[in-house]
Amino acid sequence: MRRTSLYIAFFITIILVFILLVRTLDMGAVRDLENQISQQQAIQVELAANTLEEQFEWYSQNMMQVADDIMLADVDIDDQITFERQLEETIKYKSNHDMIMWGYIGQDQVITVPNPITPNNQLETYETQLISWLETHNAQVTDSLWVAPIFATPDEQFAGLLYPIVNADGEKQGTLGAILTLTPLFEQFIAPIRSGRYGAAWLQDFNGHVIFDHESQIIGDSVYDLHANYPEMLALDQRFTVETTGIGDYYFTVKRDGDVERKLVAWNTAHLGNESLTVALSAPDTEITALLVHSRQISLILGVVFTVLLVASGVVLYDVQQSELRRVVADRTTELEQEQKRLTEEIAERERAETALRTSEMNFRQLAENIREVFFLIDTSQNQIVYVSPSYEEIWQSDINIVDKTPFAIIPTIFTEDRALMRSQITQFLSEPEIISTEFRIVRGDGEIRWIRWRAFPVVEGNTIDRVICTAEDITAQKQAHNTQVSIEIEREKTRLLANFVQAAFHEFRTPLSIINTSVYLLDNVSDAVKRKEYLQFIREESDNIMHLVEQLVTMARLDVIEPFRNDRIHVDTMISDLQITLDPLIKEADIQSTWELATESYYIEGDQEQLHRAIKNILNNAIKYTNPGDSIYVRTRMDDQHVVIEIADTGEGIEADQIDHIFERFYRVDKAHSTRGFGLGLPIAHRIIERHHGAITAQSEVGLGSTFRILLPIVDVATITLPDNQSLA
Repeated sequence: MRRTSLYIAFFITIILVFILLVRTLDMGAVRDLENQISQQQAIQVELAANTLEEQFEWYSQNMMQVADDIMLADVDIDDQITFERQLEETIKYKSNHDMIMWGYIGQDQVITVPNPITPNNQLETYETQLISWLETHNAQVTDSLWVAPIFATPDEQFAGLLYPIVNADGEKQGTLGAILTLTPLFEQFIAPIRSGRYGAAWLQDFNGHVIFDHESQIIGDSVYDLHANYPEMLALDQRFTVETTGIGDYYFTVKRDGDVERKLVAWNTAHLGNESLTVALSAPDTEITALLVHSRQISLILGVVFTVLLVASGVVLYDVQQSELRRVVADRTTELEQEQKRLTEEIAERERAETALRTSEMNFRQLAENIREVFFLIDTSQNQIVYVSPSYEEIWQSDINIVDKTPFAIIPTIFTEDRALMRSQITQFLSEPEIISTEFRIVRGDGEIRWIRWRAFPVVEGNTIDRVICTAEDITAQKQAHNTQVSIEIEREKTRLLANFVQAAFHEFRTPLSIINTSVYLLDNVSDAVKRKEYLQFIREESDNIMHLVEQLVTMARLDVIEPFRNDRIHVDTMISDLQITLDPLIKEADIQSTWELATESYYIEGDQEQLHRAIKNILNNAIKYTNPGDSIYVRTRMDDQHVVIEIADTGEGIEADQIDHIFERFYRVDKAHSTRGFGLGLPIAHRIIERHHGAITAQSEVGLGSTFRILLPIVDVATITLPDNQSLA
């Protein structure tokens, strides 16, 4: 009986000890689990904050890159039309899709440019907000990026990025701004870190406003207002603004399918420029309890079973456990051996890959550093030069580092007249990479001008182009040899032209000189006063013809030697009106009808007004000369793709098709019999003047129906004054 009592007491003692042990372990498990969850939450918010900062840094780089490209483009900021066009073009190729609206504020102008993907129904709201930010913070933006306050609604969160635009002297001209939508950023990096079913992850700024939360109805509210009745939570809110990172706990009951008590808070700070956000994460107490329920049940059951079987089946249980342990150890040993084999193979494969990579890199560098050509490697996704071979310093004679800069960084070294060409070439292969070959001049560090042949080749990875390889070769020697050959050919052509000129000039001078000689002879041999007056008139007319021919020859010679032109601002309508007044008597004398029509808009061009007046007058004189009495001439102006078009048409005799290509040649006469007075220099002079104004002239004609001459000249401005529809100078 006593032994039985001892056994019962022994079993009860074992059960009590086991229950106490389970309770102690349970409490320790709770603390360990809480610490584990707190550490996990701390890691999550730290990763989320760091990721936000890294992503925001990428957006900041995008903003500064757009600003740098605008400043490198060397555009007149005060010219709003040109500057707005440059801003649109830069945003088109450089703007990130999350930049939903761009803008610029200067001294006297405010420009807004939406991202092409921005919904039209939101444009007015974004434009109003961006202008407000620009006007409010323009003075604060001095020499670095400025982040305007972050605004949040239940549906959208966005911030403003502002960056100064400076001129070549480093003086601030204005501020470039953009609205950055942060909603995708928060959805990607904050929403997924929610802890459990009833946990919460949220963002708040240092003023306590909720920027993002799973409970979207409180976005935009102040946590100080939401927690006004909870001192413990207000104290924790204050820690958020003082401590950049930390963990803590509080008790707060919310209604979620019953009462849910939240606790275990972790937070970290994301620095977005001059703005800071607190990333916070809380876990519910019910989540911890739920994780422990199953563990507690198993512990209690095992405790009872263990107590009952402790004495009765100790040896058997021990043997079974040892057998199971041996099996597990054997299985685990096999798994570890297989894993070791796999890791050994992976390490060997990685070592082979690393060896091949080092060999490839060494070969690449030996090739790039020993070839005479400069080797550029450009990352199109970042629009940055990532490598330049050492031969760059030898050819460019410059030690300026252009690595990690945009390809436009090379523009300042290019000869002024070739910069526009290279700027367009760089823009082209950055937007749509393709094989490009071009030639341009550079000004080296020592001041010498050298010719460069530039080639660009896209590198395709799968179906994506993420690299562009460019080579630059010094071809100055080839150019000089080529120019020498060209000079020889030019001298031969000059000799041929001089021979033709002498022959043509002799022919043109011979006729009037023959008439003068004959008239002088007759003048000496007649006594009739009327006849003498008639012969004197012949002499005067032919002398005038010779003087006119000499003037045309002198004009042609001056145009050939590239005598500098004036750079006048010419109002096209006024110039055409002056020509009408000048030629109206000649038109009436020829009994010709004339119609003068101007476009509804008034245009300006730049050039030498006297020379352009001469060119258009020569074409009009030609039209009058070859138009029969009773027929008509027409003068019209219009706008065509940034050019003003001046059309001079007649209903005269027309020109044969095989002669059209020769009418702008010197001394070429459609009238081979020379029955019409002229020297064949009017149209060549007009052609040369228009060509030197960067324009073009073409001719169309049909025998019996007349001819049309069309002049294209580049427009520099469109006047704000417009003419009524169908108004003309006739």
